[in-house]
Amino acid sequence: MLIDLAESPNPPAQLFLGSDAYRRASGKLDRLREELEANKAISFRTDYE
Repeated sequence: MLIDLAESPNPPAQLFLGSDAYRRASGKLDRLREELEANKAISFRTDYE
């Protein structure tokens, strides 16, 4: 499996091995998305017009 990934023409930049690692990364992404959306208005107000 790892050799196949290494020889792949487009290997993943990050790979979470195991179901625990996958769940932790997925939870982190969920929290990041929530924070991103919660601060969207502030982010957009900093646009240069």
